[in-house]
Amino acid sequence: MLENHMVTDEAARVERFLTAFNTIEHELRRRMQLEEYVGFREASRLFSRTHRWWNVHEPVMDTAAQIRNFLVHSRKGQQFVAAVPHEDTVVRVERIAGMLTEPKPVIPLYQTAVRTFRPEQSLTELLHSVESEGFTFFPIIGNEGFQGLVTGTGLMHWLARLAADDPLTDLSEIPVVKVLEQEEPRINFAFVSRTTPVYEALDLFGQTVGLEAVLITENGRATEGLLGIITVWDVANAELD
Repeated sequence: MLENHMVTDEAARVERFLTAFNTIEHELRRRMQLEEYVGFREASRLFSRTHRWWNVHEPVMDTAAQIRNFLVHSRKGQQFVAAVPHEDTVVRVERIAGMLTEPKPVIPLYQTAVRTFRPEQSLTELLHSVESEGFTFFPIIGNEGFQGLVTGTGLMHWLARLAADDPLTDLSEIPVVKVLEQEEPRINFAFVSRTTPVYEALDLFGQTVGLEAVLITENGRATEGLLGIITVWDVANAELD
């Protein structure tokens, strides 16, 4: 009786593995619009070219493909297989399948009250926010909506130039929009909608040179209110497994 129970558990684990693997294979083909004759490993490699986050999982799935092929070609009926995947392997493949079919959205994970500034506010107000709240990213919102993102790096460069040109300048008389001019030569921000998968939002940092923050709005439009922000610091601490 115990032996039959073990066989049943092993057979169930094999079915879970194959179901998850087949789900991943189907999803990769669907997203990449690939024909059936394209093998799984090639589909996985093609997917990783446009989805950098997949690079973390590609080696795992390469091994999973070998296990799948062995299971399919060696199995004899529902109750007999030549090998059984380890439970950790099955769980890992199931988790990857879930990332593709039910990806975690950026909201509520990165939902937060974003401190914004108007273009005409003084630089001293912005610096006070740095000191009191530790912020280093400052979205500038004017009457016409989003105007740009002041960063700690841009602020430091602006202050360094100011100190060299006129160290006695009264900072309370300088509007924050002047600092924004230091950021203008580069696009250091991007917008995503609240339903954007976390891994796709984080992937933007690897695709866009100079990107320092991803701003989250309802539909990913710059004219909408900010729901949250993802910074380069969040990328370093992200856990996608």
